[in-house]
Amino acid sequence: MARFAQPEVPPLALIRHTLLFIFASSLLFASVLTADVSAQEPAAEAGAAPEPTENVGSTTSEPMTAETADPEAIRDARAADEASAYAEHESSYAAGEEKDEEEDPGPFPPASHYDIGFTYQFHTDVEDGGSFQMWSGFLDGVYDIEFTEPWSVVTRFDYRADVYDFDGAPPDGTNGFPLLQWGVIHTPRLELIGAYQFGDDWRVYLGAVLEFSFEGGANIRDGFRPGGVTAFEWTITDSLRAGGGVVVVADLDSTAYASPVLLLDWIITDAFALHMESWTTRGGDIELGWQPADSFEIAASLGFRREYYRLNEREFDADPDPGLEDFQPMQISEALVRDRAYTAAARISWHPGMRIVKDVFGDLRIDLDGGVAYLGTLTIDDQDGDQISKQDYDAAPWIGLKLHVPL
Repeated sequence: MARFAQPEVPPLALIRHTLLFIFASSLLFASVLTADVSAQEPAAEAGAAPEPTENVGSTTSEPMTAETADPEAIRDARAADEASAYAEHESSYAAGEEKDEEEDPGPFPPASHYDIGFTYQFHTDVEDGGSFQMWSGFLDGVYDIEFTEPWSVVTRFDYRADVYDFDGAPPDGTNGFPLLQWGVIHTPRLELIGAYQFGDDWRVYLGAVLEFSFEGGANIRDGFRPGGVTAFEWTITDSLRAGGGVVVVADLDSTAYASPVLLLDWIITDAFALHMESWTTRGGDIELGWQPADSFEIAASLGFRREYYRLNEREFDADPDPGLEDFQPMQISEALVRDRAYTAAARISWHPGMRIVKDVFGDLRIDLDGGVAYLGTLTIDDQDGDQISKQDYDAAPWIGLKLHVPL
């Protein structure tokens, strides 16, 4: 099935063709040079008979005499033999290469890839009044590089920008909701993971996590969340592999936060596949995909998301309504925000059968997806991690567009 085939690696074939051409050319040049030297020697020295040999130009095995020996014919015959040998090598290699291409490269999706896209979450109402919408853009990639047969290095990176747009916040400061007036949230992240392969079935991972999560204008250092990740992966059958582990980071309130790593690839049939992936503290999802044709795919998923970031320094000092005699203005510096929600989504994908750069990238996949974020909660803590406000928000529909580029 086209979706699960590993991309061909043309540079390897190009290297093999080049080496074979150099080797055959060297043999041909050496043979021609030898023939030229032989042609310059006298056909027969005085007192010595020519060495008997076969007449190359004849189909019989008559001994070649001094009268029939022709240096130019010998040179041409040897060149023809070398050309014939080279043609046989090319034919044999082409047959072997065709056989390699016909072999199943494995059912699982390629590990190395790029993803770039955006999502838009529509207006949703907040519990104590007001509403918000959100635009998000992202770029992420995975490089799985094998250094030796058992050792690999997996580099995972991503950058996400979330643009919140709030509207209609209560002017009286109820539950601190007027604090919900931030703008762009930046979340760059990098994982450097070492991987070791035990035989054909087991792979273990261990590496470092470097993550930042902050509002534009905030202190970047205060939004730093370092940590580590460890996990394993078990190839159970040719169509099923699963794994698990844990990622731990230093949260922004000076505590540690642990999140499970969940991995699953199950090729149920040629058309159906189940995929689950969760490498970060942001959550993950489980997705069931159906591919009725090579160029078309439909999928449905359930998941969980968690964003945690530091706000820019600010103060809230609003005048209370006359009826709120006990109102105390809030003053806060560098608050912390958690945005949590469950998700249900669907995806439609198109495989146009094209590549951005030939011999570098695999076939593109264009995803149009959408869904709903439900049971969402926005929580505000002060810089010490003490809760100031907690607001539930209604189910929020969203749509997105993504370009998936395998390597």
